[in-house]
Amino acid sequence: MQKLSLEVGAGKLVPAILRRGESRMDVGLGWLGVGVGAVGFVAVFLICLGSVERDKQTAAIVGSVWPALVLTLVFWGISRRTQPPFSPGQTLGWGFLIGGLVGIVATSAASVLTGSGDAISKRASALAAHAMAFLGLFGASLTYLIFHGYPQDAMMGFALGITMNAILTSVGSTMRGMLVGLCMLFAVAITAGTVLAVEYLDYYSLRRGWPLTILVATTACVAAYVGTEIGFAGSRREKPGIAFGLGALISAVLTIGPSAIYSWRIVGSWEFVGVIAVGAITAGAIAWLAASSARTEDMPYGLEAACVAMLIVTAFVVVAFKFLAGLGIALGIIGAWSVVLPGMGLVQAQSANGLNALQRALRAGVTFGLTVLLFRLFIQYYSSELGTRDLRVHYTFIGAVLGFIVSLLFWVWTLRVSRRSSSSLAGTAWMAVLGFVAAASPMVILALWGPKAVMGFLFGIAVYAASALANGFTVCARSEFDQAERLELPLLIGSMLVAIQFTRLLPEAELTRAARIWVLAAVLAVGLVWLIVSGVIAARRAQ
Repeated sequence: MQKLSLEVGAGKLVPAILRRGESRMDVGLGWLGVGVGAVGFVAVFLICLGSVERDKQTAAIVGSVWPALVLTLVFWGISRRTQPPFSPGQTLGWGFLIGGLVGIVATSAASVLTGSGDAISKRASALAAHAMAFLGLFGASLTYLIFHGYPQDAMMGFALGITMNAILTSVGSTMRGMLVGLCMLFAVAITAGTVLAVEYLDYYSLRRGWPLTILVATTACVAAYVGTEIGFAGSRREKPGIAFGLGALISAVLTIGPSAIYSWRIVGSWEFVGVIAVGAITAGAIAWLAASSARTEDMPYGLEAACVAMLIVTAFVVVAFKFLAGLGIALGIIGAWSVVLPGMGLVQAQSANGLNALQRALRAGVTFGLTVLLFRLFIQYYSSELGTRDLRVHYTFIGAVLGFIVSLLFWVWTLRVSRRSSSSLAGTAWMAVLGFVAAASPMVILALWGPKAVMGFLFGIAVYAASALANGFTVCARSEFDQAERLELPLLIGSMLVAIQFTRLLPEAELTRAARIWVLAAVLAVGLVWLIVSGVIAARRAQ
């Protein structure tokens, strides 16, 4: 297997863990996750059950889980083979069996809590997401514990099994599908982080570092539950927004605090707690953006807020990767759940229909981060087949994400121009400004991350253009959206032409790491200022 050098990413953990010698902490942390996950799920489920109206749901529950049960058993039977893509010892199939069964338990529990419809009490609504997170922790930890000698295939099977169940149960009750989806997202994040830890720390003496993701996930689950209880109690006396923020803040502090102790006593690297804190801060920023967007009720402003949220997640990925490579991304995502769980639970408790912009934004944010994590896992798995371990492959992906974000921003900005420019001169001036931004965008990316990031940037623009094609078949031709699209496409083409012509002229224009951080911080600051100004303008126009 491939390992990073001691100077790069997760390799910073290697000397620290070596200094602490061998132990069976890898098994002990597995037992910790299993115990806390099982007790937490049962306890929170019983608390929720006490505030749920009972109705006869046996037939409905059986109808919702039998397809997943049948497919789980069928795949497990097929996996008894040992030829690829199956594995010696049938660990992939056993992991799939555990994942499928855990998913079935999640579906059954969610069906009981939601009853015959999506009606659910406020207290049960606030805590149901925590029951699903504890269950996901239990399943991932159990799979790791059983197959801790060589856990990769079994844990990937577990992730496949629980994801299959979430797919099959997504139709029907909206609340049930959301809860099962949360269980799946949390479990897959733990799984991917654990597999990456095994791949990076590929020595027997480093086994104690394998379940670090399980340790952080256990801490986040307990902290999030405490924060939610405090926030829910406060929402009865204070304004809901203040109570929600207080609950999320307490949860984040209770996660970051113990993580600092882990950094000191177990890991020996302060980057460990750093990425967890960055993940929690990222989730808090996304929650604030979503809440402000929901209050404004202005579609262009909402899209701008979404783009800024994507930029924040991208910045988190860059920082986490600088600290601990792919393992840093995994730890940061788990840290983000310390804000996501109380945020989603408390908002659902106050929402009339159980779903709103904040809940959707938080779930989409952790999903976006998870896709980046899985991308890193793919590169780590197949580094020899891909013919490179070059870290710039990571920046190609970052460039692709930025290409899509910039394209979406151009669509929003041209939409504003078509809406608000009453004179042709004003419209021309705004388009000139956007043209300058289009020309500068690939050059900024080139200075930050090099030509491979620019290649990804062009790929992201192409993906957006494909989505614009699909949009052209669904949007009425006489609407303002069609006009904005026509204004936007020349900007995208111009940006690509600038990248093609001038990238080769700046081969030596590589910035230092400090300069890159300053440039990235400046771009984010400009974006936040622009968003605040746009929000104020949109609020005044709405009055």
